[in-house]
Amino acid sequence: MYIENIKRNPITRWTNYFGDVVLPGDTTGRDANALPSHMTPAYTALNLDSGVGEQVATIGGQYGILLTVLYDRDWILDTVTRMCRKAVSLNCLELHCLALQML
Repeated sequence: MYIENIKRNPITRWTNYFGDVVLPGDTTGRDANALPSHMTPAYTALNLDSGVGEQVATIGGQYGILLTVLYDRDWILDTVTRMCRKAVSLNCLELHCLALQML
């Protein structure tokens, strides 16, 4: 998703990384029944043991599971330069996108 789209359609997170339901504006967790009913399938599909940060989220009126993955710069550079020699002329965001496509 491009940053311009995120600016126009802010991300609303309905859960934290532990699977606790935290409604917008709340500071404490709630029961899963507090989620809007149409989000139940996404909440049920959360895999909190995947090693990837997963949250139920809404972006531009569409709900789903938001994945958060943190890669360090060295991993990105190693992965891309091993697969693509033109990588030296790319910026960090372009490198990251290219590295993810190579997984």
